[in-house]
This record gives sequence, structure tokens and C-alpha cells, in this order.
Amino acid sequence: MFKQFLKSFSPGQKVEPVPLKSEITFTVYRVRRPDGLDGFVDILALLPPEIFTKRGIGYDSIVGHWTEFVAEGDEMPAATFRPNKAFVALLHDVVAINAPLVPELQTAARKQHKGWLYILDARTPTPDGEVPLRDIIGAFEVREGAMVPDSYWANPEHLLFSSDGLFQLGSTSLQKALLERVMKASIPSAEAGSRSE
Repeated sequence: MFKQFLKSFSPGQKVEPVPLKSEITFTVYRVRRPDGLDGFVDILALLPPEIFTKRGIGYDSIVGHWTEFVAEGDEMPAATFRPNKAFVALLHDVVAINAPLVPELQTAARKQHKGWLYILDARTPTPDGEVPLRDIIGAFEVREGAMVPDSYWANPEHLLFSSDGLFQLGSTSLQKALLERVMKASIPSAEAGSRSE
């Protein structure tokens, strides 16, 4: 369904952005259904409205969508949210490449010395206790006080949107790296329409 979304986006398209509370600026766009059915669907993206309306949106930039229309004023339910696998892959790639460069994580690896260093979703209510599997983004093997770069494990159970809200990268540098990748993934809609199914 996400590839179908691309065909329905065009520069200047009227959208209804709804900013959500988060360290990362997420926006919900209510757009016409791309599958030919009547009505609208709510999608979640990291692109700000000014970029979305000028350039369209890239496939990897769509975080996910809701399977049911959400009435205005209602909370976005986690149960009906469906993540975009391409965005999930992009997120893990950003973490795998950039996390070993984060000073706080380097310090944690030095203290730990060996084992696995878990990259936690900053939304977790229990960062110093038992962290639910859905709030573990991934992990790096630690050897001799350093993260092994090619050892990143992407947790397939991590949820982008749970009952505790949208995912949060605790590091400002990881957030910046993710936003840069999302902006690169945002392609002009003319190119988006030519992408193959």
C-alpha cells in the first residue's frame, strides 16, 4: 500500500498536517486513499508540510499509516498503526552507521567493556529497569570497551508506535542523522510516480 501512496502525492496537494508531541517532529497527513477507494487515510511522516507540499514524499519517508480513519480530535491509536518496512530499514541503517559515533554510547561501551549495548527507545517508561522488548531499537556487541560497528542487531520486535507513543531516539546526533536521511529520501513527486510497483 505504501508504494500506492506515492502515486497519489503531488506538489501543491492540499494536506492537513497535525503536529504530534515528540522530540522529533512527526506530522500526520490526511490524504485521499491511493487505492482508488473513496475517503481519506492518515499517514505519518517526518517531513514538514513545507517540504511535503513542494517536493512530494519519498517511499522511505513514510513512517506508517493507520488502517482506520481517525476522527478529528481523537487520539491516534497504536493498535491500528502499520509501519512502513522501508522506513524501519532506513531507521535501523541510520542507527547502525551513526550510533558508534555518539559520545554517550561510546562512554557506555567503555564502562560496560564487553557484552551487548542496547539502544533504547527514549519513550520507554523504565530506562533504568526492565525495558519492554518493544522499546529496544537494537544492540551492538561491545568488545574491549568499544562498540563493534558491524555487529548491529536490529530488533524486529521494536514498535515505532506503541501505547507509550511514537518512537524517540535519545541522541540529538541520531535524530539529526535520521532527519537528514529522510530529507534525502524525499524525492520530487514526478520521480515518485515513475517508481515501479
